[in-house]
Amino acid sequence: RELRWGRVEEGFGEDQFLTGELGNAFVTGLQGGKRRGAGQNAIARMAATCKHFAAFGSPQGGLNLAQVSGGERELRTSYLKPFNRACLNALSIMTAYSSYDGVPAIANTHLLTDILRTEWGYKYWVTTDAGSVDLLVNLHGTCDTRECAAKTTVDNFSGEMGGGSYTFLTLQDQVKAGTFSMSSVDGAVKGLLRVKFAMGLFENPYPYSDYLSTLRTPASRAIVHSADAETIVLLENKKNTLPLKKNIGAVALLGPHANRVSFGDYVFYNATKNGITPLDGFKQYIASSSSATKLNYAEGSKLWSNDESQIAAAVDAAKKSDVAVVMVGTWSLDQTLLWTPGTNATTGEHVDVSDLGLVGAQLKLVKAVKATGKPTVVVFVSGKPIAEPWIQANADAVIQQFYPGEQG
Repeated sequence: RELRWGRVEEGFGEDQFLTGELGNAFVTGLQGGKRRGAGQNAIARMAATCKHFAAFGSPQGGLNLAQVSGGERELRTSYLKPFNRACLNALSIMTAYSSYDGVPAIANTHLLTDILRTEWGYKYWVTTDAGSVDLLVNLHGTCDTRECAAKTTVDNFSGEMGGGSYTFLTLQDQVKAGTFSMSSVDGAVKGLLRVKFAMGLFENPYPYSDYLSTLRTPASRAIVHSADAETIVLLENKKNTLPLKKNIGAVALLGPHANRVSFGDYVFYNATKNGITPLDGFKQYIASSSSATKLNYAEGSKLWSNDESQIAAAVDAAKKSDVAVVMVGTWSLDQTLLWTPGTNATTGEHVDVSDLGLVGAQLKLVKAVKATGKPTVVVFVSGKPIAEPWIQANADAVIQQFYPGEQG
């Protein structure tokens, strides 16, 4: 709900009802059915994980890990409703890094035990996110030792993700020393065991030998293509600029997103090799329709740089065309680059911003192209909403394309 926050692209939006419905559909789709070879009591083919429980998406100032404030009424009416709708049948729930009204989520007994376990009856696996238990020591100031952090949290969830935080490794010595109860460890393990029974992992713990044949099938790619087409949003369309005429003479395809595959945060780099860039898509359409339309491409600018040296080439391409399509927006790090120092992402985890405007020279690119007098269509390809009043007021058409799937 805090749009300056980099991870806003990972959610379904600010509406509690819509988020709950979409989340429930995802959980149902992921878990539906049984794994091959699972016992008759198995109820799911995989474990969906709902995250981050709870209120992680409204950090103060839009800063990742910053605290969230709001009181009990706002907690229940705004932040918990989507989880109650979407996640009670999910086999896993992941806790938030942040604190709510000063209480860290991972140590919040009211949230994780009183509400989730007792009031809602949730009985499956609750886990932390990477490195979060150590934050009780080095961020929240709740504990001064890792032993304290482990002891403080274990009654509220079933496992620690790791990723730099391995405080649960101290529990064995604490049990031996008599400073921690073995019954608490038993209680934590129950949720994880229930998940394994629910998936039939004790009967058949192995992955399908033919799983690769189920990926990227013609049928699934057709669904992806349909989803990509249906999720494009038309924001402005002055003088019926769109749709473009099929017999249009020349189109200038411009901008840093025109020849780029952008899937968003946490996507493995190699996955982009299967994607279709807008430039490739235009070329394929022109070829398949036997169109005589000419395509003039220029990058124009980078997604993050203030360098304006490429704008002139984009202006030249626009002048040679009947219409200019300028694709600008944000850039999220893929999984390979996420932890690489010095990368220049403009949204995603660890990348929070002070405003929602375009970064770098992108707005100057749009203004320069519009100044040619050619009809200008601006396409926002982004993980979050972009606020550019000049574009809204001056572009002939504006389209919002959130990060697409493989079919662009």
